[in-house]
Amino acid sequence: MQNFIHDESGAVTVDWVVLTAALVGLGLAVLGVVSGGISGQSEQMSDVMEDGAIIRTAFTGNATSALAGACAAASCAGFTMGDDLKGMSTDALETLATDNAGLDGVATFDTASYDANLAQNGDGAWGTYADPADTDSAFTTNDDATADYNQRAANDAYKSAIAAEQGARVN
Repeated sequence: MQNFIHDESGAVTVDWVVLTAALVGLGLAVLGVVSGGISGQSEQMSDVMEDGAIIRTAFTGNATSALAGACAAASCAGFTMGDDLKGMSTDALETLATDNAGLDGVATFDTASYDANLAQNGDGAWGTYADPADTDSAFTTNDDATADYNQRAANDAYKSAIAAEQGARVN
C-alpha cells in the first residue's frame, strides 16, 4: 500500500485531462461570445452578394489623381470623375469606355510630331525658340499646340482612369 501512495506515474495523465477540459471549456465560451457577431456579418455579406452588388477593390486612386491633374490644364467637360466613375455600374462603365475609345491621344503621348517643329519649355508650353539650338533664347508659345497637347494628355488620363476602374472590378 505504501508503494501505491507514493507512486506518481499517473499524475501527468490527471493533469493533462484537467488542462484539456479547461481549454475546451474556454474555447466554447469564446465561441458563444463571438458567434453572434460572425453570424450577423455573414448574413450582411450574403445579402450584398445576392443583390448582385459589385465586390471589388478599387485601384483607381492614382489614375483619378492623374486625371484631375491633367484636367487642370485642359477641358474635361463631360468627363465622369473620381467617385462618380467608381460608382458606375459595370455596364455603364463598359459603355463609357466604348464611347470614349476614340478620344485622341495615346497612353504615352508621342511627342515626335511636336519635336519636329516645336519645343516644349520648362513650363510645359509648346512653341519655338528664337534660336532652336539655345533654350535660353526668346520663346514664343504656340497656344494651339499647347492646348492640343494638354487635351490629348487629359484624354489619355481619362481613358487610363476608365481602364483602371474596369481592371479593378471582379466579375
